[in-house]
Amino acid sequence: MDESGGIIEQANLLMRRHGHVVENGEELPLLTDIVAAIPASAPETVPPEPSTVAIPPPDRVEALAREMLFDQLPRQRQALAEELSAWLDDALPQIVLRVLDGLADQLIEQVTAEARAALLPRLQMVIEDQSQPSQDAD
Repeated sequence: MDESGGIIEQANLLMRRHGHVVENGEELPLLTDIVAAIPASAPETVPPEPSTVAIPPPDRVEALAREMLFDQLPRQRQALAEELSAWLDDALPQIVLRVLDGLADQLIEQVTAEARAALLPRLQMVIEDQSQPSQDAD
């Protein structure tokens, strides 16, 4: 037997082992053919019926949604209050220090400007008066 005959014989043996006997000239299905994968002895599966859950009317759904929201509000308010308090504890001292530092800088600048404008000339006059010989002594 030539090579192609041996391959066909091996294929026939393989098919007989798996219960696929081809007799009386029946053709094997091509791999591209659709073959039913359910054996004849398997029971047919019936698709499940859609659930029969009663859907409440829209006004009842809205009432349930509001009820759920109102139940959550106290917890949300408490969580917000706690977060705000924690933020204030952490951030407020730093913010106040920055503002006070800015105010202190402005105060120093303003006092220095006022001192140069008003106090310095007066101090210079006092020094000049002290350094001149007094006319009463003559």
